[in-house]
Amino acid sequence: MDLIKTLGLNLTIVVQFFVFVFTYLVLTRLIFRPYYNAFCERYNRTVGSEDQAFKLLAETEQLQSEYEENAKALNFKIKNIYDEEKKVAVEQQTKKMAEAAVKTEEYRNSAELRLQHSRNQIKTELAQEVGPLADLIQNKVLGKGVTSQ
Repeated sequence: MDLIKTLGLNLTIVVQFFVFVFTYLVLTRLIFRPYYNAFCERYNRTVGSEDQAFKLLAETEQLQSEYEENAKALNFKIKNIYDEEKKVAVEQQTKKMAEAAVKTEEYRNSAELRLQHSRNQIKTELAQEVGPLADLIQNKVLGKGVTSQ
């Protein structure tokens, strides 16, 4: 106790301690905590935004790679479908062309038969008309009598 008195400490140190604690609590609640909250928010908006931007950038790159993979897979599927449909279409075209060739051949044969028949018929008719006409010409040329008809 003598030491405390020699240093000149008395009961006012306890009062000063309570004043300090009270002032510290008041200042913490009114000034330090709002300032710290504002500082944290400012930090999150600046540096935190950079971190968030890096995260979004990484996420964007990942989504882009997924999109490219999906696009490649989809293009592959579309190409396969296109190739299959083209193959079917070529087969159908070949089949139709063969059918058309057969029909054309049938039509050509039919037309040749009709033409041959018409030719024979015209020859027959011509032969029937040429005979009397040839006789008439022969008689005229040879000078035999012409009979009027």
